[in-house]
Formats: sequence, C-alpha cells, structure tokens
Amino acid sequence: MNDQLNDKIARLLEIDDRIAKLRNDILDLTNRAASVSGQASEDSIAGLIENSETQLTALLAMRETMGDAAQD
Repeated sequence: MNDQLNDKIARLLEIDDRIAKLRNDILDLTNRAASVSGQASEDSIAGLIENSETQLTALLAMRETMGDAAQD
C-alpha cells in the first residue's frame, strides 16, 4: 500500500513540475510575442503558445483526476 501511495505522490510531483515548466514557457513565449515584429514570427510564437496551452490543459486534467483518485 505504501509503495502505491509513494508512486502516486511521485507521479503527482512529476506532473506538478511539468505544469510549472509549461506555465513558465507560456509566460516566456507571451513576453517574446510582445517583443517581436513580423507576421511569420508572431504566427510561429502563437503556434508554440497554443501547443503549450494544449499540453497544460491535458496535464491539469490529468492532475485533477489523479488528485481525486489519491483521495479515495
């Protein structure tokens, strides 16, 4: 039982770390987007932001599901 709990905690911590990194990436990309000019650069950064936001949404959903399961 302790091994399962430790595995869940380790997985939650890993997901939390990935969420934090993605949030930082999105912030960096947003700041970069504000400082670039040119449609191609803006489109490229917008695509990266969209991809990061999609990943973040998936991780947040996974985190919520795992958090709910950990409370059971």
